[in-house]
Amino acid sequence: MELNTQALEATITKFDSVETEVKQLTVAQQAQIDAIEELKNEVANMATKSAQTFEPKTAKSVLANADFADLFKQYGKETSEVKQRGFEEFAAKALNLTNPADGKMAIAEVLDRDILKRARDQVGLIGQVGSRGMTRNTRRTVTTGFATVQDGFENVAGSSWPDSATPKLGEIKSHVAKRQGKYPITDEAMVGADINLWADLLSEVQIAENEYLERSILFGDGSDTSTKRSMRGILSSKRLDITNNSGQSWKPTYGTGARNLDFYPAFPTGVSTGMAVDDDDKINWLIDLMRKVKPVYRANSKFYMHDDTMQELKKIRDAYQRPIFTDYQDGSLRVFGKEIVTSDFMPVLDGSTPDISFIMFGQLDLAFNVTNGDVSKTILDEVTVDGQVILKKSQEYFEMAGANDAIVIGVATTNSGA
Repeated sequence: MELNTQALEATITKFDSVETEVKQLTVAQQAQIDAIEELKNEVANMATKSAQTFEPKTAKSVLANADFADLFKQYGKETSEVKQRGFEEFAAKALNLTNPADGKMAIAEVLDRDILKRARDQVGLIGQVGSRGMTRNTRRTVTTGFATVQDGFENVAGSSWPDSATPKLGEIKSHVAKRQGKYPITDEAMVGADINLWADLLSEVQIAENEYLERSILFGDGSDTSTKRSMRGILSSKRLDITNNSGQSWKPTYGTGARNLDFYPAFPTGVSTGMAVDDDDKINWLIDLMRKVKPVYRANSKFYMHDDTMQELKKIRDAYQRPIFTDYQDGSLRVFGKEIVTSDFMPVLDGSTPDISFIMFGQLDLAFNVTNGDVSKTILDEVTVDGQVILKKSQEYFEMAGANDAIVIGVATTNSGA
């Protein structure tokens, strides 16, 4: 019988092919099985680690992580007597941070590059005053009197209408003020100090400039000489005149005998060194002070005072022993619904000094204007003085009164108008 060799060879080839495919499938399945087992192991490790607790550092744990090579070098230098105490005792000694000889000097001293700042006086009025475009010679027209009309009548032959009043106008002018500073710093302090003295100088200069501006807004004496040019401060004699009977600040805003346009109105307490004693009288005085500002300004008016003054007024109680001050959720403090702005440069009642202007009420942004002038210069001079860097700063300001009836100034005085 003759065998069909071709058919047999084809069958064998097909069998080999199937066997190869099965082997490949087995290898792939085994790889998947191995991957699953590896993932199981990782999950188990994570579960084990998450269950572990972390112990705080102790002398024992520190010793376990110590540099033994270094410790053995130190140990080798010790006397035989010390060595007899055992390595454990020596290693514990190295952890002693109380005595310099026992390891304290191993702790590096770290210098904080920040300089600790002490509390400074608070400036609060700089952001409250107005700012308008001005030059060193700005002039502004202000109404001092109003036009009038009168009743009419039937025209009669030979009669004429009477004249009506026309508006009266006045003028206010800008004023130039300047500040300057000159700050030497040695080369060593500039670049060789462990702390950043240069950055600290710049910070301190900025604070000093803000304090200067705050004082100038309040008390600048208006000097205009070759050696000094300062602002006409709100509480200075250039803008507040409480001379008994004749002072500009007692005069009306309009009409006959109206006050000078550069001066602000004042309201006396009737007590030369403070306010009335009774809380009811203090409350009534504050209400009357607010009434001196016209309703057109009153809606957006604020109180301006020293923090010490505010603390005294916070103690005032009404007839039901309720405080007249209210703390709002935004952190502001108000009296009769009006916000209080504090400045540590405002005068404070001390119970002995007469005629102190201790409180203002109104819209300060409409009453007084300040803007940067033409000169604004910062120079770093490294040449003039050997071994020094000199910081030179110069700033010019323009200031001018605004609506001089937009604020009223409360003064502890018995003076008043005629």
